[in-house]
Amino acid sequence: GMLCMFHFDVFTLKLTKTKKMINNPGYSLTSISYRNLNIKESALLVNAIPNYLLLYKVLNDENTIFLSKKISIKQIDKSIRSIFCFSTNAKNQNNNCFVCTGSEDFGLYIYDMYNDQNPLVNRLQGHESPVLDVSFNYDHNLLASGDQNGVVIVWKTSNQM
Repeated sequence: GMLCMFHFDVFTLKLTKTKKMINNPGYSLTSISYRNLNIKESALLVNAIPNYLLLYKVLNDENTIFLSKKISIKQIDKSIRSIFCFSTNAKNQNNNCFVCTGSEDFGLYIYDMYNDQNPLVNRLQGHESPVLDVSFNYDHNLLASGDQNGVVIVWKTSNQM
């Protein structure tokens, strides 16, 4: 349940630990996904057992990291993976941070991590066991989800996510 941030200086080739974040002592992190949001900010998407999807903001200039959003999901003991979605609506790219995650309740969830009122955008159903992995194809028009029984469902994405 520990997350550490390191800084690597490309000029001196030195690696130094800059920040240690402890999420849940005694528990596991099952997935970490990175996205560069803009020149000043990056984001880490973390699945943490039990029951959390965490979005960390990284301020690139200051080498600082802080918890930006915490959403409860159904993840008690399975290694569930989440992924950043790609917004195809240009007007929303600066105002939204869509993520997709599996769940132990057999669902697939899409959240807007910047929406504090109602972050749930969509729930996809079709699996008959816990959804463990999600991934997009190269041009992000297809989303694949895999469950514990080995079933893979391919979903067609839309502009609304």
